[in-house]
Amino acid sequence: MKRQKFDLKEQKCNLRKQKFDLRGQKCNLRGQKSNLKEQKFDLRKQKSDLKEQKSDLRKQKCNLKRQKFDPDRLWCNLKGQKWKYFTKFYTNHKKLTKMINLQERKLQMYLTLRALLRAYPEVLTKLPNGEEYLSALDGVILIIQNNIELKQKGTTSISNQQKEQKAQLKSRMLEDSLKLKAYANYQNNAALIEFCSTTDTKLGKLNDTEFVVHAKSLYGYIGESLPGLSRYQLSPETQASLLDLVTGFELINPALSNAKGSYKNLSYDLIENFKEADAIVAKLDIEIELIKSTDTAVYNIYRTKRKPDYNPDTNDLVGHVLDAETGAGLPNATLTFTLNGSTAAPIVKTSAEKGGFQIKTIAPGIYTVTITKIGYQTQTLPITIIGDDQFSLEVKLVRG
Repeated sequence: MKRQKFDLKEQKCNLRKQKFDLRGQKCNLRGQKSNLKEQKFDLRKQKSDLKEQKSDLRKQKCNLKRQKFDPDRLWCNLKGQKWKYFTKFYTNHKKLTKMINLQERKLQMYLTLRALLRAYPEVLTKLPNGEEYLSALDGVILIIQNNIELKQKGTTSISNQQKEQKAQLKSRMLEDSLKLKAYANYQNNAALIEFCSTTDTKLGKLNDTEFVVHAKSLYGYIGESLPGLSRYQLSPETQASLLDLVTGFELINPALSNAKGSYKNLSYDLIENFKEADAIVAKLDIEIELIKSTDTAVYNIYRTKRKPDYNPDTNDLVGHVLDAETGAGLPNATLTFTLNGSTAAPIVKTSAEKGGFQIKTIAPGIYTVTITKIGYQTQTLPITIIGDDQFSLEVKLVRG
């Protein structure tokens, strides 16, 4: 009985163990099932990624085909971008050109009105403040002419001077570096040898600040060993000349920066100058009405030339150079026309076989004419050219 009872207990324990093992197997199956689900999810994700890659490859293929079989479209796009940039540039250039042309016409208009009123002093005296306004206009015209001249010159001269000084300093630095390197080799100074192992290319890659720092460092190294460098043709005199080159290069850079800043401000200054001149002419317009009934001819000329659209370069000047005694025409006489108050080059003409000469286009204003010919006395006379009517000039030279 005891044996049977023990066997039953043992069987019961085995059943419990089997039940426990079955539960463990069931848990393992559940874990495997969960892993399979995860693997299945990963496979779906990979499949989705593959589809996206496939779609991207198709798009790339289509783009390649489009680029291959539609080169005209690409060319048109590039051409369109280029045309867009050119259109913007042309528009800005056209606006700038239009403004410059208007300023030139206005300046010529100021000179014309000034010459007109100066040619008729009796009319000018009838204007209560005419002389004051005209003097102010003369001053503004001079400023405008100077600013235009400065704008045309730009910063070219200073920039060229900077390049020249930099080239001189670079050449001198390379020369002194070679001499100092020879001394450093003799002294077995590795750091100094490395510093002196510079080349033209290395110096060319330095900006202006680094270039000056390198030059001053070279000056300092030479100064530290100057007593032993006399054999290497380095002396206090060479140090002084090197310092002069460094200082000159340092000074020219601020000058260039200031010149560039001034150049940028010139356009704004010119606009303000023309506004000031317009204000003065507007005051003259009010006072010119006072002579409308008394000096109608001058008034009408003033009003005609008052418009900046008037082109003053259509003036035509013809004349003859004659012998004062015989009245015969004198060939090969030299006539020099200098516009007063202007920095423009004078106009030089030579009389023809019968003494005649002609200037097809000449700006209005007050000119000083100098006539010279071998065997005759030099003659100087002022002339005033007003409006766009033809101007005639007859000169009689006296032998002497």
